[in-house]
Amino acid sequence: HIHRVTSAVTEATQRTFDPILLIGNMLKKYASGNAQCRSLLCNDTMVQLLLAPLMPTVGQSQSPLVSDDTLITIADVMAVLASTESGREFFLKGSTTTTTTTTTARSPAVQNIAQFTVHALSGKAPRITPEVATAWLFVCRQLYNIAEGLHVLLPFSIHTHIANSLNKLDGVTDRILSEALVDNLLNFAGTPKGLLLLQQSGQMARCTQYLDHRYTQKLQVSKVEKFGYGYMATQVASTAAGVVELLNSGFVSTLVRDLWTLVDGEESDYRLTAPRAHPLDPIDRTTHKAMLSLLNILSSFPALYEALNQPQPKEQDIPSTVFALLDRLVLVDSESKSASLFNYEEAHLFGLRLFSALVTSLDSFLYLEANYGLTATLLALQRKNQLDSGEVIIDANSVERNRMLVSCHYTGGPSERQLPPHYLKDNEMYTWSMFDLNSPSSHYQLKNPGTIKDQGIGSDMLAMLSQPLPEPKASTVWLKSLKDLLLLELTKHKTLNTDTVALLLQKTVAVQNCTNEYVRFMSSGSTDTVRAVYNNSMPSLGAKLAVRYGQFLGLLDSSNSHVLNLQQVTNRASSVCTRQCHKRQHTYLSSLKGDYVGYDWFVATMFLVMKGSVNQTVSFLEAFAHLLSSGYLWIPRLHLSVHLPLEIAYSGIHPVTYISAHYVEWILQSEVPLVHSAFRLSGYTPSQICYHWLSQCFWNFLDWPEICNYIIMCIVLGIDYQVYFCVAVMKHLEHGITQYTHEQNLLVFLKEEGVCGFSAAAWLSFMQNLASIYGHYVLQDMHSLGCSA
Repeated sequence: HIHRVTSAVTEATQRTFDPILLIGNMLKKYASGNAQCRSLLCNDTMVQLLLAPLMPTVGQSQSPLVSDDTLITIADVMAVLASTESGREFFLKGSTTTTTTTTTARSPAVQNIAQFTVHALSGKAPRITPEVATAWLFVCRQLYNIAEGLHVLLPFSIHTHIANSLNKLDGVTDRILSEALVDNLLNFAGTPKGLLLLQQSGQMARCTQYLDHRYTQKLQVSKVEKFGYGYMATQVASTAAGVVELLNSGFVSTLVRDLWTLVDGEESDYRLTAPRAHPLDPIDRTTHKAMLSLLNILSSFPALYEALNQPQPKEQDIPSTVFALLDRLVLVDSESKSASLFNYEEAHLFGLRLFSALVTSLDSFLYLEANYGLTATLLALQRKNQLDSGEVIIDANSVERNRMLVSCHYTGGPSERQLPPHYLKDNEMYTWSMFDLNSPSSHYQLKNPGTIKDQGIGSDMLAMLSQPLPEPKASTVWLKSLKDLLLLELTKHKTLNTDTVALLLQKTVAVQNCTNEYVRFMSSGSTDTVRAVYNNSMPSLGAKLAVRYGQFLGLLDSSNSHVLNLQQVTNRASSVCTRQCHKRQHTYLSSLKGDYVGYDWFVATMFLVMKGSVNQTVSFLEAFAHLLSSGYLWIPRLHLSVHLPLEIAYSGIHPVTYISAHYVEWILQSEVPLVHSAFRLSGYTPSQICYHWLSQCFWNFLDWPEICNYIIMCIVLGIDYQVYFCVAVMKHLEHGITQYTHEQNLLVFLKEEGVCGFSAAAWLSFMQNLASIYGHYVLQDMHSLGCSA
């Protein structure tokens, strides 16, 4: 026994004073500090020296000449280095002493690390242990979990090699190795494009189950990362396929049950030990955090649609589904429902706050309205708060219901509508009129549509647009001249009137159809179209909402025919899209079993631009459908489209997510790092809010003239301006984003508040600079629809 103890002490002492470990620990200490890292480790000589043991494997697929302990120690140093800002910059862009503006310069170190990792995972290099392989995979992970790093490592198909390795393992005997591989594969969900790769690996279900376990146990992501699982869960939930896997894993059910216990749990220990000051503060910090966790998952319409279309279990005391939460907290349309709540006023108010954030997605509102009669239920509850005299009892619930009704009924940017507050303030009268569907108040609409008609237009542009279309061989020169004139006009006038916008777009699209550079989608495809399966009242409700907005802006007259006309246009537009759909495939995603399930906000926008002209709108859309820009501006255009590979089309991930939003995240990290860091810290993702903005063409976030600017820039200046426009909006909101991240309310701020004071013209030079740096890569990826990799 004494001999065994002595041997153990001796072995521990030897490891403690092992020169490899001593030097490794010293290097990791240097690597973790940016200043020291930059001066001592971020140089080619030092890194090449550290990577020298890998060279026999990288070059000749031979075994390394050093021990496993040495390889793992070096990998640990590289991982710490890659997790720092300075180290990551060195790996992705080369030596810090090199002055380069390109964002895709690849240092030899990254290639060597990636090749060694691939050889180790694929078994090409003999006698490399799984521990060594996962240690170097962890180094790669520090790079591919950000957008720029993923771009550099994409050619190595690391996700495929991880998936292949997982398929070869015995899940019982190789549990530790299996978990390490799953954990590293899951980290591809750190970016929108990485999420697509994760789904293509075929391991999404396995990864979400692992995510559910780690997140619910509140475990740290890794030894060099403190946060991340919440962020990755939000990224996964941004797509239909991802949220279905989260639903199947039990992740969402856990969030719903935990939330219910906090809101209406009779036996909540927290409630007993920390009673709240009801009704002034019904949502405490703990409940608010739980609410944000669920909102992060349900933020996008595809996520909410899939969640509400899941099979519903029998009624339970504690709800476990999103529908049960909606039914019991918001749609409280019977005495039995209100009596079932432990504290009706508090629970109902919480439900209203939760769904107030969700219905800022116009698609989510239309779906809830079409299928559950949301507005009618809220109005019925408001009537219960009326006295016989007709006076309304003002309390926290009636105020919140009023806010929700107003925000759903009135459409407009920050200068076009004003919303009542969420809260009653102490010692202040509530002066806002209660919403009445029969006689809507004009109190909530700001008289600002005059700005649409007053902008001038330069004589040069007017002369150019008045001329006949150029000959096809002169199209490129004409388009270049138009770009230059548009930049001058926006610099001078900030915005253009709607008549000019219509003429400009019609002529630009006509000329671009004569230029191969812009044409991407030819008129071919299957005639086996997929027909709609959703409630037909949703398009009708969307048309009514859009026409109300157009009438408020003065773009449409008061004729009742506009709603039917817009429905006719959307039906024709849907036919244009479905002519080029893949043949029907079996899918477990409800949103892919028919036509696009959301409303077509781009078509509605163009209908208003054309001032309600059916013929002009349809003619424009039919011509526009051939252009590359249509795939990104017009979201339903690529729904199940034959122009996407079958596996991508049926992934439920739109190119706007895995290309446009992906590059937004990339550019934010490089150009607006405070905003990028704020999103990471909050658990909410830029891709979520970008898809929200873009899918509804910035309706309710920007004023009409700026919505027109967005469309014009993307079509005339280039579709890559969709990315730069989003980055400019984020940069404009930088102060608010950092402030609300500190207050732990970023998601609510971004979804419920309009983008006040934003002028695209004021950010033109900023966007042009981004185009000069990133334009080549963004456009190349957009044109290939992300399929080249």
